Amino acid sequence: MVSTASTPSLASTLTTVLLAAAWCCAPVSSWRYPETEANGWTGACRNGTEQSPIDIPTGDKAATKASNFEPLVLVNYDNLVNYNMTNNGETVVLTADGGCNAYVTGGGLRKLFKLEQMHFHWGSEHLVGGLRYPLELHLVHYDANYGSLQEALGKNGSLAVIAVLFRYEKNDVPNSELGHVVAGLKLVKEAGRQAKLGARLSPGKLLPTDTERWWRYAGSLTTPGCDQGVVWTVFRDTLPAARNQLKEFQTLQQDHGAGEPEYILKNFRAPQPIKHRTVFYQDPANNAKCGASASGPLSGPAAGAVLGLVLAAALANVFQKH
Repeated sequence: MVSTASTPSLASTLTTVLLAAAWCCAPVSSWRYPETEANGWTGACRNGTEQSPIDIPTGDKAATKASNFEPLVLVNYDNLVNYNMTNNGETVVLTADGGCNAYVTGGGLRKLFKLEQMHFHWGSEHLVGGLRYPLELHLVHYDANYGSLQEALGKNGSLAVIAVLFRYEKNDVPNSELGHVVAGLKLVKEAGRQAKLGARLSPGKLLPTDTERWWRYAGSLTTPGCDQGVVWTVFRDTLPAARNQLKEFQTLQQDHGAGEPEYILKNFRAPQPIKHRTVFYQDPANNAKCGASASGPLSGPAAGAVLGLVLAAALANVFQKH
């Protein structure tokens, strides 16, 4: 006689199989690089007037407008979090596996924005004075008043993306924090593959030392459907990375259902016309701050205090409107 306690039911077995399949393979995007209508780049990607990325102008003082925003406030960015990694056929995406939520506010952002995911582009999407960097990290946030990124999508000013540029390290010394991501790439080489990152990761460790100097402009997502209404913050300071680390990103595969999978050798969109937009440049050295403290990650009681102040200000704004 077989014990029912030790034999899983058919339903539970099917559930386990389905969960394993869902964890193994995520949906792969239906578009591809380079940007053409035939490759799925239509709609706002073609017709939008505030598209990203851009070539950030430098050198001419009239090219950017000096800003005098308060410092950025990064909440819970120093917390170590378990991350899931996904190769969606176009990039590698990192999403938090539960744990403490991270937020950004201040720096001219009049809302509280929740960190949804992080992903990479190789080479960089934003150019600085015509220079393209070998790697760019995007930290994608949405207005915390919405229930999800999808709900906030398309709402003007409801998405905030922080961009971090990586440069080649002169002595080719590996970046230890980036190394945690690079180590996980071998687990998601095939398009649609998902895996847990081997080590807990702190988003704040993937930010440059200087978070007080940055460019700000109104733009869009850089992949189809290129939704506008995105507030972009591009840090001036850069992070180092070894050449071998950057080459590992090019070992990821894309798969669009036609023949053998191809490697993702580059996944950046060409710079878009700035047109009527103003590009602001924040540099505290050029502005008189009224006792404002330096920006940087906050966690614990300090984070709670900041969140309380932000929420109180948000509620006061709502009451004022009504």
